[in-house]
Amino acid sequence: MKLRLKITLLTITVAVSVSFFILLSIRGVVINAFRGELETKALSIAGNLSDRVANNILRKDYFHTNKAFKEVLGKEKELEYIFVLDNNGNLFAHTFSNGNPPDLLTWNPLEEKSQHIQLLQTEKGNIRDVGVAVFKGTGSELHIGIREDSLKNTLMEMRNITGPLIILVIMVGIVASFVFSLFITGPLNRQEGRGQFRR
Repeated sequence: MKLRLKITLLTITVAVSVSFFILLSIRGVVINAFRGELETKALSIAGNLSDRVANNILRKDYFHTNKAFKEVLGKEKELEYIFVLDNNGNLFAHTFSNGNPPDLLTWNPLEEKSQHIQLLQTEKGNIRDVGVAVFKGTGSELHIGIREDSLKNTLMEMRNITGPLIILVIMVGIVASFVFSLFITGPLNRQEGRGQFRR
């Protein structure tokens, strides 16, 4: 294999490798930042809704509790579901259209914590169940499930932007490697030619 070809291939390999690891690092930073922001938003929604329905739970007012749930679901499009337990840890109200799942209470039990977030892998994608205590020291918990739809859209936009950038880096790498190989191999070829001429 000619030296010029070796230099070109090496330069292209380095350019592609560096681009890949940079994009991988950026992707990781974006995902972590987005999920942190998503969890903060979800905790805020759950906390505010918990305060709003607390008295309804004490009065066993299912109607106004369910009304509050529907209002929040209408405003927050990323929410998949909401449910709340009464002081005895029994399901009080929920937004599941086909009835509550049988293992619902095992998804993300607080176990005397004031709040907890659990990642759930479902047929609709990743959902983060965010649970907060309505009344501390009781079994009353409010849970919301928030999807990662915005993360998928952000990653798709990143692919659309970074794809052309990778191609551009490769093209620049090819041109640079070709110029560099001419710079290196030119004098060597001339020196080799002189040696052959002397013989």
